[in-house]
Amino acid sequence: VSVDKDLVSYKGNCGNISSGVGPFAIEKGLIQTKEGTTPVRIFNTNTNKVIIADVQTEKGRVVYDGDFAIAGVPGTAAPIKLKFVEPAGTLGNGLLPTGNVVDILEVPNFGKVEVSIVDAANPLVFVKAKDLGMTGLELPEEVNADADKLALLETVRGLAAVMIGLIEDYTRSAWETPGIPKMTFVAEAADYVTAEGVSISKENVDLLSRMMSMQKAHPSYAMTGAMCTAAAAVVPGSVVNQVLSENVDTQFIRIGHPSGVLECGVDYEENGAEPVVADTFGFRTANLLMDGTAHIK
Repeated sequence: VSVDKDLVSYKGNCGNISSGVGPFAIEKGLIQTKEGTTPVRIFNTNTNKVIIADVQTEKGRVVYDGDFAIAGVPGTAAPIKLKFVEPAGTLGNGLLPTGNVVDILEVPNFGKVEVSIVDAANPLVFVKAKDLGMTGLELPEEVNADADKLALLETVRGLAAVMIGLIEDYTRSAWETPGIPKMTFVAEAADYVTAEGVSISKENVDLLSRMMSMQKAHPSYAMTGAMCTAAAAVVPGSVVNQVLSENVDTQFIRIGHPSGVLECGVDYEENGAEPVVADTFGFRTANLLMDGTAHIK
C-alpha cells in the first residue's frame, strides 16, 4: 500500500509482512500445531510462489518470546524462519527476466548504467553505488533529502521496469508499478555507521546494500530483497556477485544495510550463467499486537 498515493499494488510480495502470516493462521485455528516448531506453507497469490514459515509453538500456541534480534527492530522475539521455495521467476520469465546477467540502461541526462535485473521472491534491479555517484554508505535520511538522487534512482528503476515489460513509459513507474522491480544499489564491504549510530566493521559483512521502497529509502532491508540478493550473489558476473567478498558462505550471506547486518542464505545448483535456485531463506520475528472484533448492526 503506497504511503503517499491512493494506490494498492498486487504485484510482488513483502517478506516482512509474510512473517506474520504463519502466527496469524495458528492464532485463528487454521493450522494444526506441532510441539516445538510448526511449518506453515503459504501460497502467495501475487507471485504464485510458496513460502514455508517455521513458527515456534508450544502446547498449541504460538511462542512469541525469545532472544532473537533483528537489526532495525526493537527488542527480541522468537525467530521465524522463512524459506522461499523455488523463488525464481515471479514474473514468469526465470531468474534473469531479460535473459542477461548484465544489461546497460541509457539514463537520460546521465549516461549509461550497468544493472543486473534478478527475479527471486521479488524482482530487483541492482546497480553499483559508484556508478550512480554514491558510496553505498548512505543512510535513509541522506538519500531521502536529495531530490536529484531520488529522481535518478527512480529513473533507473523505471527504465528497468520498461525493459522487463511491466510498463511502457518509465516516467509512469511510480504510479503504474511502484513496488517492483525494487531499486537496490550495492558496494563492496566497508566499515560504516548505522542510522542508530552503531559502528559495523567490514569484516562482519559480505557486501553493502541499500534498498528503495515505494520511492523512498528503506530504513533497513526488505526480506524479499534479501532473498533476491542471495540469489543474485550466486549468479556469476552479476552486479551483486561482482561486489561480493571472496569465498563467501552462501548459507550465511551477511548484508550490511542502514540498520545493521541481515543474514540470509541460498540453496542452488550451478547451471552456467543462470543457477537453479531451490530456495532462499532468512529469519524474521512477529509479535501479537492486538486482536479485536467490531460489532456492527
